[in-house]
Amino acid sequence: MRRPLSTAAGFRPACRADRRARAPVADRPRRGYFLKLVAEPLEARHLLSALLPYLPPTQFLYSDQGALSPPRQLSAYEAALTFLHERAPQLGLAAGDLDQPLVTSQYTDADTGLTHVYLRQQVRGLEVAAADLNVTLDRQGRVLTAGGGFVPGLAKTLGAAEIVPEFGPAEAARLAARQLGIELAGEPRIVDQGTGPAQPHTLVAPELSADKIPARVHYVPTGERSAQLAWQLIVRTPGGENWFDLSVPATTAGYRDFGEIVALHDWVSHASYRALPPPAESPEDGGFVIRNDAADPTASPFGWHDTNGAAGAEFTDTRGNNVDAHLDRNGDNIADATPPRPDGGAALDFTSFVFSPTAAPSAAHNQAAAVVNLFYVNNVLHDLHYKYGFTEAAGNFQVNNYGRGGIGSDAVQADAQDNASGGSANNANFATPPDGFAPRMQMFEFTSTNPRRDSSLDNGVIIHEYGHGVSNRLTGGPANSNALSALQSGGLGEG
Repeated sequence: MRRPLSTAAGFRPACRADRRARAPVADRPRRGYFLKLVAEPLEARHLLSALLPYLPPTQFLYSDQGALSPPRQLSAYEAALTFLHERAPQLGLAAGDLDQPLVTSQYTDADTGLTHVYLRQQVRGLEVAAADLNVTLDRQGRVLTAGGGFVPGLAKTLGAAEIVPEFGPAEAARLAARQLGIELAGEPRIVDQGTGPAQPHTLVAPELSADKIPARVHYVPTGERSAQLAWQLIVRTPGGENWFDLSVPATTAGYRDFGEIVALHDWVSHASYRALPPPAESPEDGGFVIRNDAADPTASPFGWHDTNGAAGAEFTDTRGNNVDAHLDRNGDNIADATPPRPDGGAALDFTSFVFSPTAAPSAAHNQAAAVVNLFYVNNVLHDLHYKYGFTEAAGNFQVNNYGRGGIGSDAVQADAQDNASGGSANNANFATPPDGFAPRMQMFEFTSTNPRRDSSLDNGVIIHEYGHGVSNRLTGGPANSNALSALQSGGLGEG
């Protein structure tokens, strides 16, 4: 049972902006100061999109005259780190703040030859949440751009402080459930345990998360030169409406409400519409067109229905390497049983599924037409974005990466008519976990007309939601889905 998150203890909505000026630096940096977001109410369901006590001020360094550094015969990581140490004063950092940063992602664009290195601040082997720097280098090892922010002075402040959580991950999960208004039938159960400073664990708590819960210790920034030791948990709530990366303090010092959530990101991005379709985006704009052999030979070399990298389709329905499109009317994030997907047979002929505007979305022929369109548009978007650099190495969405980098097993799970039987309506969303974990697109019915309309037949909605996935994977790097959690960046994502 859940109570609205807006009433859960520990959430005190507030919003402040840090507008402190910094001295000009070389290479004409653009300066961007993130909002210090404590809690943001989101939509009518009172979900929270992001909660952080502090975000480090960020800067973006570039030059109109070319590269920011000379060529270096070093690895991309070493060249990036050398540059950051040279520019540490301009970034407001001390040398110790750049000790042993973690590479969350790194890839080289095959077309441009540019290498993108994504770094996260570490102190004594523990990651610092939301402290990220991105560096782009050319083939000669020259830095072209650098941007982001680490917490200044943090390494010196924390010094040799002993890393000793006051309680374990099971208690952290119990406290998180309390804050989210979720009642647990029993205590969270530890099923795996690793070693190292982060003390990684895996837990099971079915009422809290539909998946196993990864847990580890990290630091949550609380201000310049300060951070709180916390347990980080990844929680996908039953039903998949939220996919939280959240943190619970691992110590009680300084907190009025013991166990309050001090950092929270929701990987699910939502969008709401009145379903007034603009031109060329719905069945009212010229009708359906038959397209033959539409897969791009570079982006999808074995076609849209392949997953094994060999000639011949593995699926004859709306499943393949880039997307699994299906009905999910009961909202359980599993394809419905009867029937979940239209089948094109051995010829992969999906031209017989005809949409009727006078019938309800629940009519069998309209369900099939909607799922085919959802499958087609997702694949077109995959292939189009591939041409602009959203490749396997950049963290795109594919089951099989065909040996071209990145982590596979993450085709888009596209749910048509999501939870229509349970009353969900007038919305759509896209959940973007890190590379290697499948994102989920949930497309709802809209109720302002009779019969209802299906957002899987509105390409503008599909494109918007897919764009959340692309921007989340590219901005923070494939392994970091939290880079767009601040209020301003979230607003830009919604247009």
